[in-house]
Amino acid sequence: MGTAGQGTYTQPEPAASQREVDQLRAELNRLDDHGTRGTQALLVQLTELVKDISEMKSEVNARFESHQKVHDQDHKDRQESRRWAIMAAITFIGVMAAVIGLLVDIAGKLHGLG
Repeated sequence: MGTAGQGTYTQPEPAASQREVDQLRAELNRLDDHGTRGTQALLVQLTELVKDISEMKSEVNARFESHQKVHDQDHKDRQESRRWAIMAAITFIGVMAAVIGLLVDIAGKLHGLG
């Protein structure tokens, strides 16, 4: 009989049976069917991942290029709008100067100054 506080001892685990060793060997051999311990399957997955990343990079670059083209076109449009507005203002000022000059000439002739 044991006394209080004393632990019970367990039996050591038995060594693996030949059947279990054979099952483990068969499992390892099955992994070798597709390469060294399954690394061939991993290599295929990594290759596919690299292909996917390359496709994504191409798509991102294409989107960036089209986005940049839109920005470049917007920049050109803004420049053309500014140029048009400046030319319109210069033309308006020239026309107003001509009209004022004609009005001064007409007013001078009406009052006998010219």
